[in-house]
Amino acid sequence: MGDERQTNLGFLLLCVLSLLFLASVANTQTTGTASPGTITDWEVSRPYPAERVDRNNYPSFYAIFGANWQKVGPEPSGLLDIARLVERVEEGPDLVLVRTKIRSDKVQDVAFSFGYSDEVDLFFNGAKVFSGNSSNQHGDPSFQETIGLNDHVDLRLQKGLNEIFLMVTDTFGSWGIMGKVDIELQPPIREHHRLTKVWETEDVLLTPESVLYDPERKTFFVTSFDARFGSNPEFTGYISRVSLGGEIEELKWVSGLNAPTGMAIHDGRLYTLERRNLTEIDLQSGDIVERHAIPDVEFPNDLAIDPQGNIYITDTRPSSRSDSRVYRFSNGEFEVWLDEGIDRSNGAFIHENTLLVGNSGDGFLKAVDLATKSMSNITSLGAGVIDGIRVDNDGNYLVSHWAGQVYQVSSEGQVIEILDLMGDRLNTADFEYVSEENLLVIPTYLGNRVVAYRLGRE
Repeated sequence: MGDERQTNLGFLLLCVLSLLFLASVANTQTTGTASPGTITDWEVSRPYPAERVDRNNYPSFYAIFGANWQKVGPEPSGLLDIARLVERVEEGPDLVLVRTKIRSDKVQDVAFSFGYSDEVDLFFNGAKVFSGNSSNQHGDPSFQETIGLNDHVDLRLQKGLNEIFLMVTDTFGSWGIMGKVDIELQPPIREHHRLTKVWETEDVLLTPESVLYDPERKTFFVTSFDARFGSNPEFTGYISRVSLGGEIEELKWVSGLNAPTGMAIHDGRLYTLERRNLTEIDLQSGDIVERHAIPDVEFPNDLAIDPQGNIYITDTRPSSRSDSRVYRFSNGEFEVWLDEGIDRSNGAFIHENTLLVGNSGDGFLKAVDLATKSMSNITSLGAGVIDGIRVDNDGNYLVSHWAGQVYQVSSEGQVIEILDLMGDRLNTADFEYVSEENLLVIPTYLGNRVVAYRLGRE
């Protein structure tokens, strides 16, 4: 009987604390006023059982894509009341992902002040920078009756886009987040009106990963990765031919490939990457001429060919960030051409004697001089997989984030989001840009189709 009475008292105490918290939140919402620098542009995911989430590491790109993000704004005080936005999924602790992006025109240090309930894990541009617990069992007593800006971290904003990403965990039914920086906020620039949809293929392609245009034959080649998870498809990937107008001319022009990714054309050959090989294909017949085994490669992802015929290959190497690299294939031999400053490299493109690399590990679009290997950062895109890279007719870089975005980046590093397909459940993988048509052609990966857009000027 004593244990039962103690349990009931504990339950009543928890209910009272919950009501007090809700009352304090309501008071904050109705009487508070957000100060300058308060973050008002949030995205919130669907809820997850907290015990199933790895809170020490930034989520995988599949998890980010499948999070069912909703764009939301806070209360007038700046408080984002998560309880009003999502329904709990279990009796135990639940967790949501919350994120925002901040644009910066230069590298600068800022103080990020924030408050939360009940627990939070904070990531900045993909790296964990804070973990805290403000629940009634663990928090400072002065913090129990309201969410205030009681915690602070110093962040170094990079030129371009920067992502603040939080895992917020609820333990007793009332949860929220608020945050501000000590500078005037610059939200991302979005100009989605710049793109006009022209055509899309049928959804018969099995996870299309890369698109390449052949101007001589006026056709697109599309690699189908065939990512049927758990079934080990082996050599079931293929390359399709698609017309300039979006008709599938030949679904399996080249078949029997093992998860093909990026492509490039040189001297009558189409080159693509498989799981361990650089594969050479005759452009006229579609016959596989030769498979060149890449030594010690983990995930060859994209390739680019310079005017001399040297082939540069990014190896994403998911097992080890410290061992990421770019290979070069020259005169029939492979070498590790670059292994410093490279972190989960993905997209590759050669422009004006420079290798452009999407460095997904730190979120930078990088430029590497082909002669000296000197490396510079063009811009930051925050956390995410930097996949396709091209250059448009005005000399701007076009860059895709696999999860669904395409950005136009000026030579000075200013970033404009021109496409976001996450709401349509479509990816933006290794795309193509046809300069004479001003056409952006997107392989949608999990969307199983290719979609083309006309790019207009401002």
